[in-house]
Amino acid sequence: MFIRLILIIILLGINFLTYASPSDSLNNQLQNTIQSYLKDNTKSLHISAVQLSILLPGEAKPRGFVVGTKYYNSFVPATTNMFMQWGSITKEYTDVLIVKLINSKKINAEETLVQLFPENFSNSIGSWPSVWKQVTVVQLMNMTSGIPEYQQIIPNEMAKKKIQFDPYRQYSLAELVNAAANYQKQNNCDQFGCFRAGSHWYYSNTNYIILGMIIEKYSHQSLSQAFNKLLQPFQKEGCDVFYYDKPYPKFLLEKMIHGYGFYSMNPSDPLRWGDVTDWNMSFVASAGAMLGNSSALAKVSYALYHDQMVPTKQMLQYAVQMTNGQPATNPSKQCGEDTGCYALGIAMAYAPEDGGMLYYYVGSTEGYTAEYMWIPSEQVMIAVAQNAKGNSLARLTLTINRIVRHRLLS
Repeated sequence: MFIRLILIIILLGINFLTYASPSDSLNNQLQNTIQSYLKDNTKSLHISAVQLSILLPGEAKPRGFVVGTKYYNSFVPATTNMFMQWGSITKEYTDVLIVKLINSKKINAEETLVQLFPENFSNSIGSWPSVWKQVTVVQLMNMTSGIPEYQQIIPNEMAKKKIQFDPYRQYSLAELVNAAANYQKQNNCDQFGCFRAGSHWYYSNTNYIILGMIIEKYSHQSLSQAFNKLLQPFQKEGCDVFYYDKPYPKFLLEKMIHGYGFYSMNPSDPLRWGDVTDWNMSFVASAGAMLGNSSALAKVSYALYHDQMVPTKQMLQYAVQMTNGQPATNPSKQCGEDTGCYALGIAMAYAPEDGGMLYYYVGSTEGYTAEYMWIPSEQVMIAVAQNAKGNSLARLTLTINRIVRHRLLS
């Protein structure tokens, strides 16, 4: 999974980093860096475009960079204003909405699923397994719930039943959660993240679909309404950030850098490569349906770490170690070079050579990867995106961090 892969990259270091001469401007060096990255990865990752935005100390707006084309093998240039999907970075803002509910006393951080959804623990068909009853809101947010991953379960079940994949289908939140519930009730829980709540850590998107259900039930809004209300202040300031868990409207599709991925419609068919830009994002919803450009990603991520949505300390207070799910009481040691930590939709790693504590998230969909990194010791925010799935973007982010760090410290 990408959250752990970036940690591995931090441990291995970056051996292709080069520093420009003092006469070479930082802007030129950053532009050349993403140009080289695109050249090196166009064929292996099937990407055609990379966006980069970086917010430096004392600067009010992110610096924006872009290379490549809007479509693969085309001559239509990509721009900094075009959009790409952010994938799991959405989780942070799902957590912001949950924290807002907690702060308004509509729910409690330690409330359990049986308290929040008593109707889903009846004896009727489709009810949730009894082992979920004592799972708390916090355990959903920091991935220690032990609830299995629907994104692995549903494709497996489709393959068994030889059901054709429909990328335009509209899924409901309940449908996604029930796939995980039925899997666990059938005593198949030997994989995909099943364990006693609070005993381990496992990256399960089902957690965030359930959080989406909590938002809808206790805010009395649809997810789209809740997200739009949260993002509207940024949109009014010209920030291109959106949440869509339904088919994209025309204006969005026209501004998308097209995303590409490998897929098959029938389980028995070989994978094929193609354009996945207009696939319905209801399959990820509150776990991954945000999109925008890298400038917007830098701006909203910066706001997240500066108390502009909810108190930042609330987003960090329930951090756990990814290796064992236990509380991270000493982050500089427990989130260091031998492990990583996960708070409320925020990944953390302590890397002294790269600026100390790093806060980051990598989001991926079938056709896109996006990442941001916040380095508080330098007051630097980095946001990058590409139009294909691939974990090498984490390496690019760390390269950019080291370039900027070299400039700031020299």
